[in-house]
Amino acid sequence: MAADAEGQEFVIDAQIYPSKAPTYDVQVTIENTGEDWEGMVRLTLRDFYGSVDNCSYDTVLSLPQGSKKQFAVRIPKNSLTRTDGMVLIELFDKKNKMTASKNFNRLLQGGTDALTMGILSDKYPSLTYLDMGGNEVYYGNRTYPVKLMELNQDSLMSSLPALNFLVIDSYDTSVLTDEVVTGIEKWTDSGGMLLIGTGSFAQDTLSAFDYLDIQSVAVYPPGDSPQNDAVHVDTSQLHMAELENKTGTFYTYDTLARICPQGDGAVGVLPYALTELGGLDIKAYSNAGLDTKEHSEGGAEAFVESILSELSNSASGHNINQGQSYYNFYLGNNNYIFNSLFELFGNGSTRLSFGGLKIIVMVYVVFVGPVLYMILRFVKKRDYYWWTVPVSAFVGILLVYWAGRGFEVVNTRVYSVTIENLSDEGNFITYLHCYDADHSEWDLRLAEGYQYVGLVGDNYYGSIDSPYYFHTRQEGDRLSFGADPNTSFEDCFFQAGGIMHAGSGSIQGDIIKNAWNIGGTIANNTKQDFAYFAVIADGQMVLYKNLPAGAVCDLSSAEEVYSTDGGGDVVRDYMYEHIREICNSKDRTDIDILSALGMGISTVYPQAGSGRTIIIGVTDDWNKAVDDSCSEAAYGCLYAVQ
Repeated sequence: MAADAEGQEFVIDAQIYPSKAPTYDVQVTIENTGEDWEGMVRLTLRDFYGSVDNCSYDTVLSLPQGSKKQFAVRIPKNSLTRTDGMVLIELFDKKNKMTASKNFNRLLQGGTDALTMGILSDKYPSLTYLDMGGNEVYYGNRTYPVKLMELNQDSLMSSLPALNFLVIDSYDTSVLTDEVVTGIEKWTDSGGMLLIGTGSFAQDTLSAFDYLDIQSVAVYPPGDSPQNDAVHVDTSQLHMAELENKTGTFYTYDTLARICPQGDGAVGVLPYALTELGGLDIKAYSNAGLDTKEHSEGGAEAFVESILSELSNSASGHNINQGQSYYNFYLGNNNYIFNSLFELFGNGSTRLSFGGLKIIVMVYVVFVGPVLYMILRFVKKRDYYWWTVPVSAFVGILLVYWAGRGFEVVNTRVYSVTIENLSDEGNFITYLHCYDADHSEWDLRLAEGYQYVGLVGDNYYGSIDSPYYFHTRQEGDRLSFGADPNTSFEDCFFQAGGIMHAGSGSIQGDIIKNAWNIGGTIANNTKQDFAYFAVIADGQMVLYKNLPAGAVCDLSSAEEVYSTDGGGDVVRDYMYEHIREICNSKDRTDIDILSALGMGISTVYPQAGSGRTIIIGVTDDWNKAVDDSCSEAAYGCLYAVQ
């Protein structure tokens, strides 16, 4: 219970429920035990380091005396990189005075996906610290908590598909069958991460893994092994194995882990046993600078996180689990490319340029002085100068105003692109690139049907006392979003989504892939004309122009615009070859629509996996995402995966 100085009392509660939706749905309950109250409930996040997120999630609320109300606050999952922070709920009255508040530590972890770590060991109780006490490990483009699973010889094979990490420590692997060992090898090739602890158990634990070509040639008892300052831990207290890898495929990292990429996954071999490490006092290895007691004392957790991060960073495939919904929109290694395309989006043919305004001002300055005087002198009307100057100024102001409207700086400017999977109803997301000419707070209401709105990424953090930069607000069943920018024309990046099915129809293709050629037919069974469309098959992409609604296109006769060679990353090639070429050209007319298409490709391509064909089209004939006074250019990306 929290109360203000005047005795207004509230009971605040918050819960989160696991969900495959693209949002963390926080159910907030507010009970008013005092007088009638009206105002706003604000939810903000504090991250792992204690900094406050500069985005607030506000809900307008009315609470009569003795009443209790529940409502949901939806936070986009891919707007956060950590969920082990704090959720802060505050109540503000109509005068913007805070009347109550309450903190909820690590609330979002109850609704997030977790990395599953299977542990095969005869000393499992000594390894339960590997969940890091709730701390998270960076994996892909964000962090996740770790969930442990105890394994044995019988359950190992059936459990592999559900695992992200497999730890084998203090265990004689010679009892594993060839089928199980082969299964572990294939699992690693598919993106799994294998971590083997050795120490005094080195020979037994490595006995089944001859294919790794790494072996223990000696084991040093505690006190005999050399200290390595790189790990900031007194390893002289541990049994340390001397590991030899003749092929040189393993590299040594700061934690002394020998790590080698294998397929889409990675293998790590430690010279010490994790069962022994857990009993070691390693408080000296801590995340310096963390201002919470919980984190500042977490030496063991920080060290384990470093080991897992080193292993994860060596793996190229980061699939949280096979059954995860497309809702996650995981961008993987293409996250940087996506952000680059998002920044380009909205900077095409309507790119702001004040060259015309500068010319108008310069002409006015020259005209209103000597030129106007010389003209009046020539016509012998110099006495008119006193009133022609203000008239000229008025005309100049009108011209600047007219030119300013031409550059569309009078309203908040919005560029939106909606990316939707036509074969998965309700699976769509809208990205919004916004800015305003004024250095003042702006606010826009979303169109009906949207269920959530929030930031893209969490790059906007400040001090705990800093004002909130971005905000979302729910009033009734309508959502709005906005910002209080630091400068004029400051870029703001939002995302929004919901449960409605924005597009209709289907995209069907009969694709034939031969060597480096893509052929076949594409049927656009939607109501949208695609200005451009792309076909991606077997790591190659071909970009075509113009596919009208209802049309069937033979790719052999379609207008080809760009194609990759099939030997690299499709998204990276598209960005650094095709888009960069357009950016450097004089004609940037299509940069917006091609950037929107690139955002769609960046979103879809990492999800499709090998052996899948992606057909994606982009249109500028799309429903606007904002139902408010602004200048919006709306695009749509519709795709199918087959």
